Amino acid sequence: MEYVLLAVVLGTNVFLYLQHRDKDKIIKDLTNRLTSRNAGEYAMYNNQQKPAEPLETRSPMSWHDDPNVLEVDDK
Repeated sequence: MEYVLLAVVLGTNVFLYLQHRDKDKIIKDLTNRLTSRNAGEYAMYNNQQKPAEPLETRSPMSWHDDPNVLEVDDK
């Protein structure tokens, strides 16, 4: 019985810690946004926290999307 109670208390503490950590991240982001003088300074704060993600490229969905295909006039 004590092990079940210990597991419940431990699970509750982990859950509350994760919630608190997420709220701290949100508060830090809002503080940086509020204290920055312009958008460039805010972007500088964000670049320090997150690494750059590679740009995603997509394959063309049709011949109309492909810039390498020559256009043909159907007259």
